[in-house]
Amino acid sequence: MAELRERLRELASQPVQHGSTAEQAERAQQHAAEALARARKARQHASAAYEHSAAAHDAAAVQHELLAGGEPSDAAEHRRRAREHRDLSSADRALSDREHV
Repeated sequence: MAELRERLRELASQPVQHGSTAEQAERAQQHAAEALARARKARQHASAAYEHSAAAHDAAAVQHELLAGGEPSDAAEHRRRAREHRDLSSADRALSDREHV
């Protein structure tokens, strides 16, 4: 997105060169602005996907924690899997936060 913003600034600040018409330059600026808007939307979708994934990992962790109260032989494995899902949830949320930048 930073590259798109920079390119948009470049296009806006440069005079028309090499035979480009004012209409062509304006259209290029519009395309750059549209690309920037699409990039923002894509980042929002990615962030939402990471949040959804984190919630699914949280739910799986809760289920494993509940199952850990069952058979003693399975308890350690369910606790391990619950920790694994919590770690994956944290990683997804960190990526989601990064997508908001």
